[in-house]
Amino acid sequence: MSTTPIQLGAKPRRWSPPPPPQPRESTTITYTDEPVEFDVAGRRVQYAPMRMEWTFDPDSQPLAPAEMTFTLDTDELAVLQIHVTEGCNLRCSYCSHFNNPRKGAGVLTDDEIEHLLEEVRALPAHGVLILHGGEPFTEAETVFRFVEASAVTTVIYTNGTLLTDEVLDRLRGTKAVLLISADGEPATTGEARHGRGNDDVTAAIFEGIARTAANGVPFGIARVMADHNVADIDDQVRYLVERFGPDSLGVNPTHFLADAPAPDIDPDGVAEAYVRLLQVAVDNGVYIDQIARRLTPMIRGAPLLKDCSACGSKLVYHPGGTWMNCTNNVESDRSMDSWSRYLPVLTPSCHGCIAIGLCGGGCIADAKALQPGGFDPRFCASNRALVRAVLERCATVAELQTTNREALGDLFGALLQRGRKDGGAALRRSVGHDALEADPAAGGGSSG
Repeated sequence: MSTTPIQLGAKPRRWSPPPPPQPRESTTITYTDEPVEFDVAGRRVQYAPMRMEWTFDPDSQPLAPAEMTFTLDTDELAVLQIHVTEGCNLRCSYCSHFNNPRKGAGVLTDDEIEHLLEEVRALPAHGVLILHGGEPFTEAETVFRFVEASAVTTVIYTNGTLLTDEVLDRLRGTKAVLLISADGEPATTGEARHGRGNDDVTAAIFEGIARTAANGVPFGIARVMADHNVADIDDQVRYLVERFGPDSLGVNPTHFLADAPAPDIDPDGVAEAYVRLLQVAVDNGVYIDQIARRLTPMIRGAPLLKDCSACGSKLVYHPGGTWMNCTNNVESDRSMDSWSRYLPVLTPSCHGCIAIGLCGGGCIADAKALQPGGFDPRFCASNRALVRAVLERCATVAELQTTNREALGDLFGALLQRGRKDGGAALRRSVGHDALEADPAAGGGSSG
C-alpha cells in the first residue's frame, strides 16, 4: 500500500499513483514515571501519571518511581480518508474544510476512484475507511462504490440533509457507519449550520437523523463545541440521546481555522464541559468518543502515546492528487510521519503532567496553531480535569482506594462500547482512532 512520501501540489486531473513508502527508523524513549501528590475531593492522593496508578493512602501504600521504555515504530497505514468531493451543499460557520486553505479541487475522477479502490481493498482487517468532503452524498454513487468495496469499518461524515430512504437502504447491511453533524436541539444546531445563502437547514438535518435512526444503519452524531452550546453542552447531548438514540456521540471543540477569526478559547470552560459530559455518559450509558478515549488507557493500564491517527497511521486524499496526513494540516510537510515526533512523551514540559498517560497530544494541527511548542490548552485542561473526575469517583468506592483495573472497568467499562443497541454487540472503540489499538493488549503504549 502506498504511504510516504506524499505528493503535494499535483494539478487537478493530471493524476498518477503516489510513490512507494520510505520508512523511518524507530525511536526508543525512556521515561521516568514519578508519582505526584494532590488533593481530590478533600483527600490526599498519590498518582503515577504514565502508569495511571493511584493510592489514597500514600503513607502506608506509597507508589514508587518507575522507569518505562517505549518504542515508536514506523506505523502501518490503517486509516484511509478519502475526500469524495470538495463541494458541499451547506456553509457551516466553523467548517474546517472551507475555512482552511483548499487542498484539492472538484470531485474524484474515474482514474482516481479506481486506484483508491485498490488502496481500500489493501487496508488491514483492523483498518478504517473514512469518506469525507465537502458533503460526500453530493456524489452518492461514488460513496456506494467505496462502501461496496470495503471490508473494513467505513465511516461517512455527512450533514444528513441528503439521506434519503434509497441511500439508507443501500447502506444497510454494509460496513458503513454514518457520522451526522448536529450541535444540539434545532435552535442550537441552526446557529452555526446553515445553507449557502444562510438559509435555515435544521429541519433537513434532523429529518436525516430521524430517517437514519428508523432505518437501522449504524450512526453517531458528531458535534462541535463552541460558544453557542458549551454552557449547556450536557443538556444538548441529553436531548440528542433521548430523541434519536445514536450509537455514539463525538464532541470536539472548534478546530483552529486559518482563514477565519480564532474562536474564543476558554480552557477551563471546555474542561468543565467534558466533566459534565462524563456524568451524562455515566447516567445514560452512552458512548462519547472524547470521554471513552480518556477512560480506555486508565482501565487497560496501557498509556496512549498517540491520540490521533494523523500521527503516523493515516493518509488523506483530496481530488486532484493531494495526499496528506490530515485535512487540517496547513504546513508544507504533510507526510504521514510529519507529526509522529510531536507528542507529549517527547515534550519535556509535558513530563509529570497528571494526564500524560491518557493524553496522546490530541489534534496536532490545533496544538501547533494555538500553542506553538506545546499543545492545545483546551485539550490539556480537559484531560487533567477528567483524571481528577475519575479519581473523585474512585475516592468513594472501597475497591478503588488503590489501583484496581477490574473495579474501574466495572465502574466505567460500559462507556467504552459503541453500538450496544443490537444485542450488546459493539462497534469499534473510536472512529478513526481505534486503528491505533489493533493490539488491545498494547493499548497504544508500546508502538503508539
